[in-house]
Amino acid sequence: MKKLLFIFCLFSITICIGQTDNQSDIEKQDTYQQQINAQFKKESLWYRIWNRYEINPGFSKYALGYSFIQPVKGWSNYESTIALRYRRNHLDIGASFWEGTPTNQNDTTIEKGSRWAVGYTTPSGLFSIGKRILDVKGFLIQPAFSGGYVNDNGSHGIYFAPSIHFQLPFVIIEARANIDYTGNGLNIYPELSLQLDALRTLFDPTLTRVGTNNYSHTSATPMGGGWYSVSSYSSSEPFHIKDVGPFWTITPRYGLLAIGEDLLEPYHSYGLGISGRINYLCGDIYFKKSKMATGVQENNNVDGYTRENFDNSKVKGLVNTNEITFEAGLNIVGLFFALAKPASTRNMGAMTTPLNRLNFHIGLSYIMPKDAIYENADSAQAYTDNFFAQNPTIDNNTTNNPMEHKNEWGVTYGVSIELGAVGVKGTSTFSKSNGGSTMIEIYYMLPITKIWKVYRK
Repeated sequence: MKKLLFIFCLFSITICIGQTDNQSDIEKQDTYQQQINAQFKKESLWYRIWNRYEINPGFSKYALGYSFIQPVKGWSNYESTIALRYRRNHLDIGASFWEGTPTNQNDTTIEKGSRWAVGYTTPSGLFSIGKRILDVKGFLIQPAFSGGYVNDNGSHGIYFAPSIHFQLPFVIIEARANIDYTGNGLNIYPELSLQLDALRTLFDPTLTRVGTNNYSHTSATPMGGGWYSVSSYSSSEPFHIKDVGPFWTITPRYGLLAIGEDLLEPYHSYGLGISGRINYLCGDIYFKKSKMATGVQENNNVDGYTRENFDNSKVKGLVNTNEITFEAGLNIVGLFFALAKPASTRNMGAMTTPLNRLNFHIGLSYIMPKDAIYENADSAQAYTDNFFAQNPTIDNNTTNNPMEHKNEWGVTYGVSIELGAVGVKGTSTFSKSNGGSTMIEIYYMLPITKIWKVYRK
């Protein structure tokens, strides 16, 4: 993760070099900013609370990233499992999970801990340094404040979090102090997060009316003597989508968490590909370096015998793989509206593409196995040889023998949440001879044509 942090920072700083604005542009910006501030002060308090970005242009509106977070007290032998930070306009969400030893215990038992928080966040107008354009150009240093509800290991409370944002092209580095007050008392969670900007300003979504939401309600009120007063109510409201139009992207991918009940060791994946989104459809082609857990797969057996009788724990291991994947997908929310509420998207154009998407993906992966590592290679080989010796009717081939691997096609599927340019996906890949893999993956869709237009100006 430290290597990934270094690469993103170096890439962003490199983009920043040489970006200058002439004096006349700066003066025009200052005048425009003064006009915005004057108009903003005339609005209602409610409006000013929920539209702070109007007077803080350039500040990222939408981001998701990985956090390094640790409490200053309460835990020893602390080891983070995963921690994420999500911001959407004024919504602030953080979640972290770890293992460690509570300091109020006399023994050294390792327990699991968690902290999650939901609240309000806003950039502060106290000061700012720099200028950031359309999320992909320039830099901005600016403080922010957050606060709201926190759940610290099951104890409810409130939190307040002052922070400083270093906003570079595409990425944000946020340093913050989460000050929690819960039933467990006062605690502080210092946090450093690397966030991917969802590029909402660059995508510039248009609120597009695509149909109507129709509602109807009928009720009957007893009047006595078997008589009822029946009343009906119906309404129709416009249904809108934040439309960004069709787009294609270069998409780097990172598998940040492997999931499995009995994995040999944690592992990650790295990939790069091309993605396209249009209407409720999506398509992805990408290359990925990953690993797969060894073992006889559910779809490998004949009459269920091999899988049910072969003990995969005896051959615990990982196979290093190179994978080329071809995926198609469908927006689940779009499918729901098309089937359950067709009037809501009746006028939706073929090119209308939502800013946020919940997709189901399915495809094929060509898997090229490399070397394999096992918990105990000699023991795994001995168990496998003995299994086939005792079951001579079962073919000893790459399908039934988890110690043998070959190039072959596998099946991949998953569900993703795409927030503008940032996607988080739970994905699984299985093949007959190479095992299986299930991961939480984060990917970043970079709309190259839109980015190129910004830098041409």
